[in-house]
Amino acid sequence: MNEDKLISLCIPTNGKVEFVLPVLESIYSQGVDDKLFEVIITDNGKDSVLGESIDGFKSHGNIFYYKSDLSGFVNQVDSFKRSNGLFIKMLNHRAKLIDGALVDLIALVEKYKESQPCIYCSDGVLSKPELVECDNFDSFVKELSYFSSWSAGVGIWAKDKLMLDKITYNQMFPHASILFEIRQESDYVIWNKKFMDMEDDPTKGGYNIFHTFAVVYLDIIKDLENRKRISNQTFVSIKNDLRRFLIEWYYNLCVAKTQYRFETTDKYKNITIYYSTLDYLYIAGVCYYRHLRDNIKNIFK
Repeated sequence: MNEDKLISLCIPTNGKVEFVLPVLESIYSQGVDDKLFEVIITDNGKDSVLGESIDGFKSHGNIFYYKSDLSGFVNQVDSFKRSNGLFIKMLNHRAKLIDGALVDLIALVEKYKESQPCIYCSDGVLSKPELVECDNFDSFVKELSYFSSWSAGVGIWAKDKLMLDKITYNQMFPHASILFEIRQESDYVIWNKKFMDMEDDPTKGGYNIFHTFAVVYLDIIKDLENRKRISNQTFVSIKNDLRRFLIEWYYNLCVAKTQYRFETTDKYKNITIYYSTLDYLYIAGVCYYRHLRDNIKNIFK
């Protein structure tokens, strides 16, 4: 480990130059000493020109670009393995750091570098204080709720890197595999301060969103319950919270029909594996009511 680097910012990408370059600009415009951090880019994009496009940043001496042949989300794991910092932080290739964010991240690492608890950075999306310390895994998972499905919040310490080769990764949620399996026991911290702005990508998709979240993700959470790592109350709490997420995407994809490229086939079948038919009707009903309400408002504007 390069002990001078307090933090590694890992950016797995599929060669999206239009996203990665603004993210890099947001990092290097922070005015932080290059010796304190490094940037790791792993690129599995076909015919990618990203490697040449970042030449303007290479003079910093702390940015490292690697071509990767690992498919899909597992590219994230590759970026973690190639890092050398004390704390290794995932950064989505669409996530631009806000002013002062890198200073805040480094201060977070300094604060916990002796105790090195598991840290998840929730970017202010939780209705909770800026810092939430949990003394057991069950409370950590419950506090995070379904946001544990979100790759951008994950980070590990350098001492945990050896475990990366011992984890069995879920192909859709390798970051959840890291978050839940990198340690069996630990203290846990949720850093809930806003640190980034996520650029929207209207072309994102390529997988069945209802199968991925209502089945695959809940399978992961149910497995934690089956292994007695979390309580049934925590599982039920996450499932109930996730319903709000499913409502939002049902509205976007099945009612408003936005241009996202997620698949929605077998939505009833997928949603009713863990939810009841009544739950499904509630999800659909809320969405169609919202659509009707908005149309009526537009008529009378």
